[in-house]
Amino acid sequence: MNKVVVLGLIAFLCSGVLAGIHAFSLNGAFLNNPQTQSSTTPSNIIDHLPFIINTSDVYYLAKDLTVNGSGITILANNIILDGRGHTISGDGTGSGINASSQDVTILNCKIRDFLVGVLVWNTGRAEIAYNIIYNNSWGIALSSQYNRVFSNIIVENHPYGGILIEEIGNNQIANNYLRNSGKNALTFGPRNDWNESELLEINIIGGPYKAGNYWSDYLGQDLDRDGIGDTTYVIDGTNQDNLPLVDITTPDFSVRSFNFASSTVALNASCIDNVQIDKVVLEFDGINYTDLSKIGESLGFTDYDDGVWSVPVEHKATYARNFEDLSIGQHHYRWFANDTRNQWNSTELLSFNVVATPVINSVDVSPVLKISVNITCEGTSNISELMDYVALHYKIDGNWFAVNMTFDQQTSLYSVLTTEYNQLAGKTIQYYVVAEDKNDNTVISETFTHQVPDSVGSDLNRDGIIDIFDIVAVALRFGETIP
Repeated sequence: MNKVVVLGLIAFLCSGVLAGIHAFSLNGAFLNNPQTQSSTTPSNIIDHLPFIINTSDVYYLAKDLTVNGSGITILANNIILDGRGHTISGDGTGSGINASSQDVTILNCKIRDFLVGVLVWNTGRAEIAYNIIYNNSWGIALSSQYNRVFSNIIVENHPYGGILIEEIGNNQIANNYLRNSGKNALTFGPRNDWNESELLEINIIGGPYKAGNYWSDYLGQDLDRDGIGDTTYVIDGTNQDNLPLVDITTPDFSVRSFNFASSTVALNASCIDNVQIDKVVLEFDGINYTDLSKIGESLGFTDYDDGVWSVPVEHKATYARNFEDLSIGQHHYRWFANDTRNQWNSTELLSFNVVATPVINSVDVSPVLKISVNITCEGTSNISELMDYVALHYKIDGNWFAVNMTFDQQTSLYSVLTTEYNQLAGKTIQYYVVAEDKNDNTVISETFTHQVPDSVGSDLNRDGIIDIFDIVAVALRFGETIP
């Protein structure tokens, strides 16, 4: 089958798609769904679907919404529809937003799973901006002129593609991110503008100039690395993007560093770029690993500020790999990532120590009831860097108490004084130590018993000795002067 026949077949199918949606809107949505608002919310708040807009106003999505068939039908002129970042989801039929009036603005919506995400027809001067339109058969379909489509993410629309313009011209499509498994754009007829004049301002993929669109299938070069392709992106014989955007930003990383680990370790890194990550490699102890698990992936605008999504877009994917039975000692690793423009980047060389489970070697009590514990762990020389907490639990007169112990750098011991030392004369206390490290390993000592001497009640200065200084303490307590 030659190219002309294929394009003719596509044109026939696409025309049928649009005609079917027009008929659905006229015969179904307009007549059978006259209700435009909920009785419990203001008339400009959209909290259910399907929803018909037939009065000029600013409309807002109240939440994520799902519908069978078409979602929002716009009949009135001078409409602003602000999705506030919410999602409109369909069942694979109809259109997410169907506009047939003039001066319509559609922004900040996520639109998915429709036959057409956004359909604009029999109208003009619509603006479609800062939307994420994905997983539809067509992302956007235009059957009218003087519309502007800018700063949208239009991705994974299949089997047809991203943008369809049906036998009409004089539309402007610029600064959009297009990555679709069908065609990124398909037109029938007159010329449309696929780029703006070059402007020194951050574009949708983080480049220094706003100009054309980012096309995932653009193969041209950018020898001067100004973020604009050296050759045009051809849509058809009449339509082309003269200033296609090219990614010049290397991938970046978000990695949680750590100092200690057990013998089983899960390493993960989030790779961030303005286009799609192509390959990620983990170098661990001098060996490269590519058998990584992708545990999360997202594509969206970087921020939502002052009521509008902000550019550039951010593609983020998290990769992970588990290692088991690692030897005690230091291990080294770093991450490498390559994007679809073959731009590599890596983290610095990172390291961590594999350590054993901590061991409580001894627990001692002093005459003044200062409890000290010696804890060591194979693989570390400074136990305090590894421990999450160490606590003393002790029992007096049938009541249990718990208090955190502190580390003494000079003695390398954890210690704490029990409370109410001077009131414990002649009593028996029970105590044990609980310690947990940063790897969630918990160790507990045996339970000890200590009989407090009768004489400790007179040791007022808590030095473990009853002497003249305790008499001074009594005198000072009652305001007396010692000659």
